[in-house]
Amino acid sequence: MKKVLLVLIAIIGFSVFFLSCKKDTIKVTGITLNSEHFMMKQGDWNYLNASVEPWDATNQEITWKIRDPSVASYNFSSGVVWAEGEGETVITFTTVDGGFEARATIIVFSSLGGTTWTGKDSGGRQCVLSFINATNCTLSIGGWGNYSGTYTFYGSSIWLQLGWEESFNLSGAVIDNKMTLTGSNGYNMVLTKQ
Repeated sequence: MKKVLLVLIAIIGFSVFFLSCKKDTIKVTGITLNSEHFMMKQGDWNYLNASVEPWDATNQEITWKIRDPSVASYNFSSGVVWAEGEGETVITFTTVDGGFEARATIIVFSSLGGTTWTGKDSGGRQCVLSFINATNCTLSIGGWGNYSGTYTFYGSSIWLQLGWEESFNLSGAVIDNKMTLTGSNGYNMVLTKQ
């Protein structure tokens, strides 16, 4: 009888100890992405990562879906998004706890060659950017001059190196055929695909 009583006391003691050590549930308050816009050349890849907020939330589970897998494919385990075919798609991430959503827009070009973009710069001047082929482009800035150079894709951005050695970064902000072009000195323009 004494042994049974000791075993019961031990079980109750351990139960109380483990219950008192139980961690409180930390609820999810949101979800973030490393980037919400990607502009990529067909065949290229980039990293797209989703993170639950706060970092120590109890339930870290995230589900995802892609609107058009013919434009881009995604591997959640590695965080790699592949540019499959020309077009635009959206990858939506949702937390299991709380249903918080975040979206990444993926725009894929097979080539910018042969496309022209027009708009105005930060000084109100008319601008025309023409992609001649897969690597060359020209930029005309009204009242300022005409420049030619090359462009390359770098991650989710396009880099232009123009004749006067000024680099411009097309920072992946292409939504509804609008492109933001920003120079290293803060000069910028917004262009629309023609």
